Amino acid sequence: MIATSLAIQYLATTVFLLILFITFRKVALSLLKVSFFLGLYIIGIPALYHWPQLRASWETDLAAGMAIPFAVIVLAAMLFALVAYFVDRYFDKAQPDHFKGDKLFFRYGRRIFHTIVPIGLEEGFTQQDAEDLEERLGDYLWDHIHEQFANREDIAAKRIYIRDLGWRGRKGDRQRPTEKAFLRVTFQTPRKAKLSYFIHLNHLGHQLLAHHYAYLQGRHFWHHVLVFIASAPFHVWFWGYRWVMGRYSIQSRLNRYFAPSSYGLIDLETCFESIHFNLMSATLRFAKVYGLMAEELEKIILYNLSNSKHIPFGRLPRILSRLRPGQAGIGR
Repeated sequence: MIATSLAIQYLATTVFLLILFITFRKVALSLLKVSFFLGLYIIGIPALYHWPQLRASWETDLAAGMAIPFAVIVLAAMLFALVAYFVDRYFDKAQPDHFKGDKLFFRYGRRIFHTIVPIGLEEGFTQQDAEDLEERLGDYLWDHIHEQFANREDIAAKRIYIRDLGWRGRKGDRQRPTEKAFLRVTFQTPRKAKLSYFIHLNHLGHQLLAHHYAYLQGRHFWHHVLVFIASAPFHVWFWGYRWVMGRYSIQSRLNRYFAPSSYGLIDLETCFESIHFNLMSATLRFAKVYGLMAEELEKIILYNLSNSKHIPFGRLPRILSRLRPGQAGIGR
């Protein structure tokens, strides 16, 4: 009778756990991963330490001698990952856009679009004329974006200056070349996916160039953080130094989960196309007003407007999972 009662309890517990696993499959998988790593540390390190009691040899003695250093390394790696996560989360909220080396926009997720729109200048333009025109175009785009999205709480436009902290320069050099101006437009869907659109203007010779970048990132949950910390001894060696040097974003690494929502994809498509179309159209009108309109410029803008419609937003979760932060995956 007791055995039957125990069998029923085990069966009920198994069924209950299966229901929980099916209902909260992603959370359950994350907790299984955490349990695997913690079990590996809790069982593996003591077993390594007591191995010479089962088989006496110099190899087992060496392994046993490494058990305590391994335990220290595991605890240190997990503690470092824990502290680094919360520090990086603070940096992500504060949005320090400065970077080092080739890690521009490394906190904004994956690059999904990049193009350059060149505007030809007349032969008589001087360096000062080009700089004045660059400033006017920046003000024109800023005013246009601010006017179009001023009443939207989910869209924010800002003019920012980003500095390359890794550039030292020579003694006596001005620090201005290490800093560039950008127009940033950010949009966040109700499901926490974030789209960031950047424009940078510069000039070279008889051309004024507008660089367009679009970055996308998703979100993460508490169970993803647990897996990140529990598995830290296996991966902290690949990003720890870069994070300390300001070249790596933990939030950008974890924010790669997108809600399987058709409406979320519609929101992202709508916002990207609206921002992209408004900026391209404003650039075209600016060129007409200042007598810079050319057939080549019109073709480039029309090509970019047409090409942006082929960005496969519906496949982004799978595409982004194969890309590193800051790597170009889609678009020109």
